[in-house]
Amino acid sequence: MLKLKISAPFATFTPPESREYFSTYSEPPESTVYGCLLSFIGETDPEKHRSSKLKINLTSAPQKAKVIRKIFRFKVKNQLNHPTNKSLDYQEILCGVEFEVIIDSKEDPNNLEERLRNAIAHPETIDRFGALSLGHSCDLIDDVYIVE
Repeated sequence: MLKLKISAPFATFTPPESREYFSTYSEPPESTVYGCLLSFIGETDPEKHRSSKLKINLTSAPQKAKVIRKIFRFKVKNQLNHPTNKSLDYQEILCGVEFEVIIDSKEDPNNLEERLRNAIAHPETIDRFGALSLGHSCDLIDDVYIVE
């Protein structure tokens, strides 16, 4: 088993049913954390470590903030800059997100735990692209480290 602590200054975990008012879950969904871990090790195949088990524990009480954001919805499809394609909507954001994730790779033949340990110990060996984020791609992560 491996325990990691992950922190982000802000994050948004939008439920799929959010349409006009973009609410957020109060903690990161398991699928979001799994995707973040795969990104961290540079893995592009979402099925590679499916047999690993994750347990997520919030270690902070993130505060919710509400912001107004410009949203693009293509109502006039052939004219990307048409004024009706842009609107302002509210979005909830969590501030001060910190959590621990326990990874159990006993049943994972590809050993996600070992790949994560290697990525932390030798980041220069990881071939990945883009910044590490949690939730939306602009929700960048501050820290990822092993908790002994």
